[in-house]
Parts: sequence; C-alpha cells; structure tokens
Amino acid sequence: MKGENKDMPAVWLPYFFVKDLDHSIEKINEHGGRLVTNIKNVGTDRYVFFNNPAGATAAIYHKA
Repeated sequence: MKGENKDMPAVWLPYFFVKDLDHSIEKINEHGGRLVTNIKNVGTDRYVFFNNPAGATAAIYHKA
C-alpha cells in the first residue's frame, strides 16, 4: 500500500455504518479492540479500521 492507504490492511474488510464515530471508537477501546489506522476522511464522511479483541479487522464508517 502506498500514500494515504499505507496503513490499511491488505485484506477484504467489512464496513459498519455508525451514527457517531467518536462514540463507537470509545466502545471499541472499552471492549478490548484497537484502532489499526488513523481516522480517514472522504469529503465530510469519516471512517477508521479496527481490530476486535480476537484480531478480526473491520471498519466503522460515519456518513455525514
């Protein structure tokens, strides 16, 4: 991966739409998950990739 995508995992990833990205990130951290990328933007939309406690990777996406 290069450029803006250099920190993104090279696997197929499910995206979950959320109402509040910041609140969802707090919940990920509270329940033993961890972010694997910085928060990214597409226009005014925001998303981030994370690992759950078992290591599976997914993304949460907030559509502004």
